Amino acid sequence: MRQFINKGGKIKLQDKELLVENGRSSNTSPRVTSLNGDTPQEKLNICIDWFTFTAQQHVHFDDENLQRVINYIKPILDILKVDSNVYTLEKGRANYKHKIIFEENFLFFFNGPSKTMDDIKSFMFELSGQACRKFDSKYEEGTSTHWYELANVLLNYPNPMVTRIDTPIDDFDGTIMPFEYFKEKILKKEYTSSATSYTYIQNKEKDGRITGETLSIGSVDSGRQLVVYNKILEREKTGEIIKPGISYWYRYELRHKNDDRHRAMCLFYKLYDHKFNLKEVVPGLFIDYVRLFEVEKEFKMFPTPETNLPLDEKYERFLNTATKVKLENIYIKHKTISTLSKWIERSVSKASLMLDLSEDDNTNDNYRKYLKILAIDKIKQSDIDAINEYRTIHNNKKIKYKDLIHYKYKLMEQLNIHQNIDGKYVDEKGNFVKFYK
Repeated sequence: MRQFINKGGKIKLQDKELLVENGRSSNTSPRVTSLNGDTPQEKLNICIDWFTFTAQQHVHFDDENLQRVINYIKPILDILKVDSNVYTLEKGRANYKHKIIFEENFLFFFNGPSKTMDDIKSFMFELSGQACRKFDSKYEEGTSTHWYELANVLLNYPNPMVTRIDTPIDDFDGTIMPFEYFKEKILKKEYTSSATSYTYIQNKEKDGRITGETLSIGSVDSGRQLVVYNKILEREKTGEIIKPGISYWYRYELRHKNDDRHRAMCLFYKLYDHKFNLKEVVPGLFIDYVRLFEVEKEFKMFPTPETNLPLDEKYERFLNTATKVKLENIYIKHKTISTLSKWIERSVSKASLMLDLSEDDNTNDNYRKYLKILAIDKIKQSDIDAINEYRTIHNNKKIKYKDLIHYKYKLMEQLNIHQNIDGKYVDEKGNFVKFYK
């Protein structure tokens, strides 16, 4: 029997047991990073438990080019510490036609859909929960430098994009904040969140024995979702090994997927900024997404975005007094100049040469000035931030928007053009500006 409780408080019972989505399995307990070293906090551990990455595939996948494909992903294989000569070929899935498997867990998919206008195919690299644990096990326990090294490699691929990252906190103790306490706060609506719904699911056998328990905040189709579930019951159900000494294990799993805000990629860059020191970032993400509050019982006040009620003490201790971490604009900020230069070299260099060879040098120089004018009209503050980030690294003075406007009018003066009442650029005779007629 399966019990559902949605945010409206309705309860549904079904005799047919359905699968609870969790997507997790491994034969070992996670080797992860403790929030701190004090008992019982050392029983709270944090890790990366799912990771999906896509990028452009600049080699064609077929039998003749297979070695070139392997060489294309070899920088990733080197970080994973796998033998590039030992692999299994299988049919792909979804929009990816081919799959290569290394060490049973490290998956690569090829000949996927194009992500850009130039119609270049894409490849996907995926680490499931079990693959993440295997990756961790190849490096020193308690470190995360291997994830930072992997990130450096991945960012060198053209048009890189992280489409999913799961960052769970595993509670092996329950002393600081028992799951029952957390569940009660959610069911009583003593919390705030950007999510508009929650669901509590409890699976039961006919004899009343509980075989599964999951509390989800947010939709599976949204950019963020918090899924809390009983990890021991999950492993008992699948027949997997539970490490000796573990009698309590609840997983608080915060899932980030790419949506219109590129949440997964934003999180990837945020972790990259912190060199994948998870305890500096992940607890703050929890507070940003779900906030449990102390309720003033005397006045029966319940939290809303307008009420500034204090953070629940148990929840605050559970997250080790973390501060809120937001991800806005991280993806835009990291559209660096070096990334743009690679795109220009790949996609614009040929067209630029064709124009240069079609006209005299004076026309070409004037056309470039005109392109700069058009670009200044389109530039945004986020673009200026990216420029200044690069200039700061190279010890150059930051620019301001007014500097660009001044530069624009200087270029217009050199070309002897101006804007008409409709904002179009015209010459001194009122004719629209046009090159390469």
